Amino acid sequence: MTDNPQALMAVSVGLILCCIIVIVLFIIFVHTMPGKIARKRGNPQAEAIEVLSLLGLLIFPLWMAALVWAFVRPFTVPVEAFDTFRDWIEQIAEDLGIRRLRLLDESTAAVLAYRGAVRSDAAK
Repeated sequence: MTDNPQALMAVSVGLILCCIIVIVLFIIFVHTMPGKIARKRGNPQAEAIEVLSLLGLLIFPLWMAALVWAFVRPFTVPVEAFDTFRDWIEQIAEDLGIRRLRLLDESTAAVLAYRGAVRSDAAK
């Protein structure tokens, strides 16, 4: 083998390339894990988690955030919580001397925003 340095060089380059390919595939496999975990746990945001974890290939902390996000269940706030929030805001407005205050819940605001978007599209 030492008589043919070209063959030794070809084998060395081949082993190095194989190692590089295995390492790159392993890194990609690890970076897709948060998305797979989220899907397995039934997280409705699994696609977003997968995109964030792949962005982690460029910026590593994003992958860590995706991993944590994969284990966190999304939570919702009951509609009744709006009443408490509204009372709190009205008390602050009263303390500040604001005489007129108009509050909308999220669903009403979304409908009004959608109607405005439809009207602006129709005007074009």
